[in-house]
Amino acid sequence: MTKRLDRVEQREAGNLPAIPASPDPNDSPRSPIAPFVLGTVIGGIAGTIVGTALSPYTRGLIVGLYQLVSRRLSSSERDQLRFELLLQ
Repeated sequence: MTKRLDRVEQREAGNLPAIPASPDPNDSPRSPIAPFVLGTVIGGIAGTIVGTALSPYTRGLIVGLYQLVSRRLSSSERDQLRFELLLQ
């Protein structure tokens, strides 16, 4: 039967490479700032392009909603509305 060796015994037996005492300075983790800045720039450019493409539609929608909200009833429309409310 084969004897099972744990990792320390395998390393001592020469089956596993030794773990280096100090990490390689070239393998240091990269800064997360560079991908963030790159994503921000790409998102800004894409947002500008899409916003420019949709601007006539968006402007028309906003102006239409503003006119709907700020609309004032004329006196005849107000009287007709009162009459319809009285009928209910």
